[in-house]
Amino acid sequence: MKTIFIPIFQGIEAKNILRTDIFNILRGQPYVRIVLFVSNQEKKEYFSREFFGDNIIYEVLEKYKQPGLNRFFTFLKYNLLNTHRMDIRRRVELTADNNYLKYYLKLIFNRIFARPTWRRLTRWLDFKLVKDNNFKEIFDKYRPDLVLLAHLFGDVEISMLREAKKRNIISVGLINSWDKITSRCIIRLLPNKLIVHNNIIKAEALEHVDIAGRDIEIVGIPHYDMYISRQASPKEVFYKKICTDINRVILLFCPTGQFFSDIDAEMINIISDLQVKKLIPADMQILLRFPPNDAVDLTNLKNKDKLIIQQPGVRFSKKRGIDWDMNDADNQHLLDTLYYSSLVVCPPSSMSVDAAVFDKPVINLKFRRTKEKYTNQNINLFYDTDHYKKIIDTGGVKVVHDEQELLTWINKYLADPAIDRAGRQRIVHDQCWRLDGQAGKRAVHFLLNLIK
Repeated sequence: MKTIFIPIFQGIEAKNILRTDIFNILRGQPYVRIVLFVSNQEKKEYFSREFFGDNIIYEVLEKYKQPGLNRFFTFLKYNLLNTHRMDIRRRVELTADNNYLKYYLKLIFNRIFARPTWRRLTRWLDFKLVKDNNFKEIFDKYRPDLVLLAHLFGDVEISMLREAKKRNIISVGLINSWDKITSRCIIRLLPNKLIVHNNIIKAEALEHVDIAGRDIEIVGIPHYDMYISRQASPKEVFYKKICTDINRVILLFCPTGQFFSDIDAEMINIISDLQVKKLIPADMQILLRFPPNDAVDLTNLKNKDKLIIQQPGVRFSKKRGIDWDMNDADNQHLLDTLYYSSLVVCPPSSMSVDAAVFDKPVINLKFRRTKEKYTNQNINLFYDTDHYKKIIDTGGVKVVHDEQELLTWINKYLADPAIDRAGRQRIVHDQCWRLDGQAGKRAVHFLLNLIK
């Protein structure tokens, strides 16, 4: 029997593992035992209702003790990464505290030390100096053969990886999103192998993670497999579910959420007013799909009776963050929503990629402000991030800067959805690598070959 440890502390981990073929195939192997780690009893009860079996065990890790020197190495992990996104983070911090001395010291430190040699030295010191026994007893209990980590940027997952490295247990990291390597921080400790979605992330891993190319496996995007393997619900079923006329075309607007944007309601009102003024089709249904891990401030929202609002996912906490899950029904509804939408409007987000998979025209909102500010709520800053620049460069999304441009491109795309199709195909090619419904299977075969 081979034992695999898989932490599911965050919604993104469940999305990338539990709700993909990675888990489906693993649990079907008669010689594999899976130990799933969750952060509280509520999550254990929630996930165990759906993901259970004789070879599946749950462990609850409610008390995590920060190891010594953790604060020092946390500072290093955020300051040894030299990317556009990290420069933006420092500017946002400067706006918040107005501490120019701290800002320039961090910037100089970053420019001098954010290099492979210093990162390797930091990881060596991190492994040697940090005393961390959070997972000692649980490793003694199960003696795992492999540890699979779908969030290498969290302290708890790094604690598990640290214990695995102490014992020379095979460790595999899965980069769970297109923006993590350039936007989050450096990976404090390196796993033996890395699974990534595409060649872009592999190149970023070579540059910023300092891992050898032979230890990186490209598989595609496992949670996109459903876009190929599943079918959309019948049209009459979907339209009945969202309570609108089956003959209406759908404009899908995807707000960012109040943590990263303070203009969601303003943008929704602009689109809604265009319809009230009959500048865009009056019979078009505006559908709002909120993010699963954040709320949208609807205080100043107008024309609510003309809008359909979707709040997907299950939340374990009222606060924005990691405690959420999108279940099977939520994922099917996402597929249906994209399939039946005629146009997707959003700020810079991964929904631009999802829409491109379905060949739906995408409009990105970048309305000019009288004074651009470096704050977390200024969503326009994300257009300058490393990962999103690659989307804009494809020509597969149309970035609009004012109401007139928005109006023009809504009507153009509705009249001719084929506009910018080549750019959308490039987005799919670049981000999905292979969109064949087999990404999860490729990942599993890679994992099983390591422990057979």
